[in-house]
Amino acid sequence: MRKTTYYNARHVPPPVQEHWPKDCEELNTLILDAPGGVGRVIFGGGQHIRPQHFAMRPFEAIRTDHCHRILHLDRESALVTVEAGIRWGDLREKLREDGFSLCNYRPYPDAASLGGLLAKHSPGAPYWLSGDLREGCVSLSAVSPKIGAYRYLEAPRKACGPDLRHLFMGGEGQLGAILDVTISVQKPFPARLIIWEAPSASSAVACMRALSNSGLRATWCHWKRSAGKFHAVIHAPTRLLDAMVARVQAGLLALDSAPNLPAPTIQGDEEARDFRQELEWDMPEQRSRSAAPRTLAITYSLADLGAAIDGLRAVEDVEIMDFSSHGATAYIAFEDIAASRDFLTSESSELALHAHSIIEPLSSETPDIHWPKWSETLKNEFDPNRRLAMGPQ
Repeated sequence: MRKTTYYNARHVPPPVQEHWPKDCEELNTLILDAPGGVGRVIFGGGQHIRPQHFAMRPFEAIRTDHCHRILHLDRESALVTVEAGIRWGDLREKLREDGFSLCNYRPYPDAASLGGLLAKHSPGAPYWLSGDLREGCVSLSAVSPKIGAYRYLEAPRKACGPDLRHLFMGGEGQLGAILDVTISVQKPFPARLIIWEAPSASSAVACMRALSNSGLRATWCHWKRSAGKFHAVIHAPTRLLDAMVARVQAGLLALDSAPNLPAPTIQGDEEARDFRQELEWDMPEQRSRSAAPRTLAITYSLADLGAAIDGLRAVEDVEIMDFSSHGATAYIAFEDIAASRDFLTSESSELALHAHSIIEPLSSETPDIHWPKWSETLKNEFDPNRRLAMGPQ
């Protein structure tokens, strides 16, 4: 019953068998020694699996919950190496106990595994200083059924060999499994939470532009239509942070960049931490949310974001969590599933750079995905015997 509940909550059919490797060495063996026939799918938190990529085929599940060790913390270089099954929230707490922080990254689901966050499908490349986890991944090791072990070292760069990280990052487990990851961390800096009244997406974009044009770099930003507020979190050493806050309080943001922008409210470190924790417990991208079947993830350029979101109808709520100076991805919960499907085929979707459902419809009548030639070529190179169920068959 517990197994069925886990997969049902994520809208994934149950596997024919589960494997629970106790560490990355055993996970490595499960990939290399998988028998032919029934392919295997790797599950961390299970929130980003897209089952249409293995359709209705039987599969075995590899659950990485026990692959959660911190392998090394380099205090001088501020790098941590962990097994890829460690959960985001657990890593955050363990680093806090060791005097380090993940505050340089934007919020991610508390229960998601680090390997799953890196392997999930993302519509675009990471932007510099946008809080994207991919930007902080300096090395990783992985395994694929044919080529075996792969390791990209953090240094020296010329001794690393070919950089194949991005075949596994964003690869959704089609070519192999991420075993361990090295990411950059930092000493915890104090934070401030800046809150503007922003009833529309256009006003949220104005707040974002005001920050960018005034030279203040927010670590991450958030806007939710039902709340009507734009939140920006900044981290910095104390003296620099005080200067940044003074600039905001002096109204320079409004005067320089957005004349009609109201004065913001500024809250302290504890409020910023609590707000982040609330977001990470209930992220809009999670498949287990009740609104997930009618939620679309839609990426817009910043130039089109405001008008596109404000023009939407039959929408229950909109949440944006990954603003950058170039664009953002909006998680749009429609009033019903039909309205979300209609949007994907309507003229309103033309401004979107990318759009997909959090949960794709899946049934015995679901058509097979048309895989591009390059994807089939990669699958044949890395997994010719189809030991992994994800991807072209």
